[in-house]
Amino acid sequence: MRLALFLFLATSVAAAQQAAPAKPARTSPWFNAQNIDFVALTPAPPASGSALDRQDMQAVLLAQRTRTSAQIQRAQADDKEEDIFVFASVFGSFGSKFNAAELPVTAALSQHLRDASGVVNSPLKLRFARPRPFVASTLVHPVCEKTASNSFPSGHSMVGTLEALALTQIVPEQSTEIFRRLDQYAHNRVVCGVHYPSDVAASRTLSASLFGLIAASPAFQKELASARAEVRNHMGLTAGSAEPVVARDYLANNTVLIVRHAEKPDDSTGQPGLTEAGRHRAEAYRKYFQPFREDGMKLKISALYAGADSESSIRPRLTLEPLSKASGMALNTAIGTKDPEALRALLRTQPHGETPLICWRHGQIPALLSTLGAAPASLLPGGKWPDEVYDWVVVLQFDAQGRLASQKLVRETLQVH
Repeated sequence: MRLALFLFLATSVAAAQQAAPAKPARTSPWFNAQNIDFVALTPAPPASGSALDRQDMQAVLLAQRTRTSAQIQRAQADDKEEDIFVFASVFGSFGSKFNAAELPVTAALSQHLRDASGVVNSPLKLRFARPRPFVASTLVHPVCEKTASNSFPSGHSMVGTLEALALTQIVPEQSTEIFRRLDQYAHNRVVCGVHYPSDVAASRTLSASLFGLIAASPAFQKELASARAEVRNHMGLTAGSAEPVVARDYLANNTVLIVRHAEKPDDSTGQPGLTEAGRHRAEAYRKYFQPFREDGMKLKISALYAGADSESSIRPRLTLEPLSKASGMALNTAIGTKDPEALRALLRTQPHGETPLICWRHGQIPALLSTLGAAPASLLPGGKWPDEVYDWVVVLQFDAQGRLASQKLVRETLQVH
């Protein structure tokens, strides 16, 4: 995802003014919307009627078929709240103290984050004009409020992501719990039946970029510092540093390892799993990556990411599941392999240690490499991962600023029969 900033589309703003009755436009004290175009940062939604669009709809219908009463109740509760206090549960038994009445400075920060999201979200909804799932299909039966606004991108997911990123700067020791709650909050838009998964994914990607812009504002830093002091004092947490809090790039000083999923059946079979050889490879990874040894290095894997399951393939997950179970590390499967920008945003904004391992579908690895700043053409033959090759590991090293410092391709040294 490019972070270049462009002139904001005046036509989108004009269209918004014409399409709805007079309504005060949201503004942000942290940036001038007239100078920024977030359309360039936003991956367009799947074209109507396309295979990806149909897959999106199937995901909504799957969530509808499998949602429980408890999930519906949580999704309905989240539907009614878009402020930072949706994250109260990360404070455990002290969560009741994390509320707007007792934390007015933090409540004001939350409203400003919501305004910042609205500055960007409203024109994008008009620009892409994607109907809600329940508008596109009578098979969708939403359990949350039906709104007249368009579906893409998700406003709740944008606001939630901005608030989560801000809260990690206030209570960084709770980052893991904050992002886990964000995953639930964003997915609940699909459970509600009011958004597609791609609406949610695009929102989270866009918000990661927007937060980088916001964090550069001295006004935001001042407001964040005040909220941080208020929260930590009220919740009885140590004061910590008095220095201004800045957004951290969690790719800094990382070594990222990327593999493709293990051996698959012939495409004509329609089987989504692994072959016997693939299962052997997945089992062999338990030892091979504990630890990973290369050129005298001994790298301890710190986090596991696999491309989300699809109707046609669950192979990335199956490939790393044995390693996940053997190591005790959770396997993150929240992001699909056709959304590398979302994974990059997750790696940059969420703590994961120094050596994350990613398992991706081979056809999408070049796009992932490009998104992370690597050059597929210099790593892979013709810039593509060959269909018949399963025993490569891409090693990407990042410097202290989170910039790619080196890239190389390693052939595995394990035996798979």
